[in-house]
Amino acid sequence: MDTQMSIQELEDYINNPEMQTYINKNVFEPQALSIIEQLCQKQAILNIKQIGTTQCNLCEQHILPKGSSINHQICMNSCHVDCFKTYYSKNNPNLEIYQPVNCPSCQVEYFPEEIYEAYGGANQYKKIKEDQKVYTCYVCQNEGKIGDMVTHFCDQNIHKKCLQDMYIKENPSLNPQNNIVCEICNMNFEIEQIELAFLGKEKLQQKRDEIDKQFIDKLEQEDKQKRQEEAQNRCFECQICMGEANINEDARTLDNCLHQYCKDCLREHILQSKDLGKIECPICQDTPIEERQFPDPNIPVGEKHDPKDIEIKLPIVKDLLTKEEFQNLSDLWTRKFYRGNNDKFIIIQCPGFIKKRLYNDQNEAELIIPEKTQQKMLYGMLQGLGFEFNNCQAMYEFEKADKKITKHKCEACKLEFCPQCKDVGHEKTCEDYKKWKEENSNIDEALQELIRKNPKIYKRCPKCKSLIMKSDGCNRVPCASKGCGAHICWICDQYFDTSRKGYDHIEKQHKGMLWK
Repeated sequence: MDTQMSIQELEDYINNPEMQTYINKNVFEPQALSIIEQLCQKQAILNIKQIGTTQCNLCEQHILPKGSSINHQICMNSCHVDCFKTYYSKNNPNLEIYQPVNCPSCQVEYFPEEIYEAYGGANQYKKIKEDQKVYTCYVCQNEGKIGDMVTHFCDQNIHKKCLQDMYIKENPSLNPQNNIVCEICNMNFEIEQIELAFLGKEKLQQKRDEIDKQFIDKLEQEDKQKRQEEAQNRCFECQICMGEANINEDARTLDNCLHQYCKDCLREHILQSKDLGKIECPICQDTPIEERQFPDPNIPVGEKHDPKDIEIKLPIVKDLLTKEEFQNLSDLWTRKFYRGNNDKFIIIQCPGFIKKRLYNDQNEAELIIPEKTQQKMLYGMLQGLGFEFNNCQAMYEFEKADKKITKHKCEACKLEFCPQCKDVGHEKTCEDYKKWKEENSNIDEALQELIRKNPKIYKRCPKCKSLIMKSDGCNRVPCASKGCGAHICWICDQYFDTSRKGYDHIEKQHKGMLWK
């Protein structure tokens, strides 16, 4: 049958003689009931007496013959069960059975039997009543329905959420062997009551698993953080100065041999080695090839390092030098690379100095040092204390065969120097000039007075007799004089050809006095 029939068509179907025969006998086909329901929904005007329907005295809608309804015993008026329950609970919120609720038609109260019938029986009514009853939680003092509560043996009620919180607080791991007690009677809560608070045994176990995972994650995170802090704060011993430094902030580890040095020591080594055309590990370059060790734990089994590969890689060099220093080093190495196999030319770096000072605004400025001062500095005499002196980085190309050139003026620092002996420019041969220099090498009175008044700061290099200064740092002091390269023990004035030997000497002969 078409369910989209008009009201008139539905009414005609119900009112036809054949259907009326069934209706009069209170026999309804499913099809007829469906039509009646549609008509009720559409509020159609039907001949109520003909089809035997009644009207709800609460919502005034039709009640089907087979529908759920109750009849008042006094006025015999009917109403839908759902309408009655809504009306009854509105006028009797606590569902007290003996609290009168009157029929809206006859104003006579409903009887208990009628009420129980609407709620599906006395037991069901009591259960619904109990579920709607409000109780006070003895923990938070807030009210709640019994479905949200757990009742202890002492008849005290507690919210399920409050019992959950109390159980987790006193038993963080939710160990089923641990008990918690009621604060009123000091008796234990049974595990079944705990499970009820967590909405079931399975959900309680899920909560246990969740807490266990959180605990494990927390331990792992704490352990990871501890290891990170230890790694961050781990110190190492510099293998040049033997001092301790933070491995993350101050250490530089070489790629091949894994020797570690502090930044200052390695930078000094790089600057001292730049004239060689290559920069090698300070320890490995003093160690015979067969004795070199490469303790890299990450090397695959069967694969070995090349013991000849001890060069300090370019990224470390670039990181430790200033931009200007690295550019000068690159220029020097580039020239040596292109001229390395050329027997005709030689590359000479100017032996002069560039002086820097700080103005009040902290901006650095380069100053050209007068030639006489340059000469005194080359002789080992310091002038202009308080300034910062840097080696001149200018490079010049000379023919090897031309030994007559004994004077060449540097365009950068203005020093006139000899490219043959790398000293100040002179008229005679280099040998004659050296002899004259030795015969006239007496220190002037000002320099003698400087050393006498400041013996802890100034000394003569025991190798080349140049003046050296130590304002701070350790007791291994390198000589800055060109061509010398001595490493002096400031304590006993012995000198060595490598920094490593100098540190070893201080460690053995003056133990504990590297920085004193």
